[in-house]
Amino acid sequence: MGDRQRRRPPCGKTAPSRLLRHAQTLVAGVVALAALQLTASAGAATNPVLSGSYSDSATLSGSTATAVAGRRLGIPTTGTMAHHYVLAFGPAGERAAFESFLREYPGLAVLLVDTYDVERGVANAIAASRAAGVTLAGIRIDSGDLAEHARSARRMLDAAGLRVTRILASNDLDEYRIDALVRAGAPVDGFGVGTMLGTSADAPALGGVYKLVAQCEEGVDRPVMKLSAAKSTDPGVHQVFREPGRGDVLALVDETLPGEPLLHRVMEAGRTCVTLPPLEVIRVHCLAEREALPAAVRRIDDPQAWPVRRSPRLLALRASLGDGGGDAVRGRIA
Repeated sequence: MGDRQRRRPPCGKTAPSRLLRHAQTLVAGVVALAALQLTASAGAATNPVLSGSYSDSATLSGSTATAVAGRRLGIPTTGTMAHHYVLAFGPAGERAAFESFLREYPGLAVLLVDTYDVERGVANAIAASRAAGVTLAGIRIDSGDLAEHARSARRMLDAAGLRVTRILASNDLDEYRIDALVRAGAPVDGFGVGTMLGTSADAPALGGVYKLVAQCEEGVDRPVMKLSAAKSTDPGVHQVFREPGRGDVLALVDETLPGEPLLHRVMEAGRTCVTLPPLEVIRVHCLAEREALPAAVRRIDDPQAWPVRRSPRLLALRASLGDGGGDAVRGRIA
């Protein structure tokens, strides 16, 4: 293990497992479908102050509709029209709205076809494309039975000779709804994910509480341990080693064990002390790390828990400080 890998976190720090788990809740599901086109849809449920971080997560598997994130972070930007754009042309003005939008964004326009009726919207999109002389890049469906609407739309588009026109689906999608659409064979080419990516709907509260694991006394770390029932902590400054296909081992920072050490110092004295990689590098790394996990762990329905165990030295330290439970409970460490 190199010098950089051996460098431990500052005293009093431990592996931020709960923080990491909360972040994974936010993006893991959609990253699981990264082979598909995914767009982060800007929406009312997303705090604009957090748009950069939100779009950081989105770019792991696609692009963003948040213009400021595209400008500041270099994330590919894409998007469609809004319902209010269509409504502004009046109940009889859907085709006129589409023609105007197509001329404004030739070759890029994705038309929102469900403001009034999906089949009517698809027909108007086809007619508008012909009238404007602009290729229809795609349509978006944002309500109703997405699978059935997509099948109907695909038939209409193909019959009109628009086989290259893409169909996008949205409407509070998450990894489970996307997976269901894919399994159902819905002819959807991409998904717009907004609320469920910009928020953590299934885990809205983050129990991230600071826990002291070592106390610096005259330059020496003294391990400390909380023994509260069902809430005991792991003493000492830690390192985590990952063995491909076998799981993670929570160890003490001065141990050298098989596998890759996962914890590296990135902040010191309140400032970053490494050069952070660009988002594209992070994206590639994230997807590679995910693909390295067994399929049973990565599956959306009833995933298998990734095994996590304590090293013998950490178990011995726990026992010396009064823990009698040992490593009886395996799996995720709380």
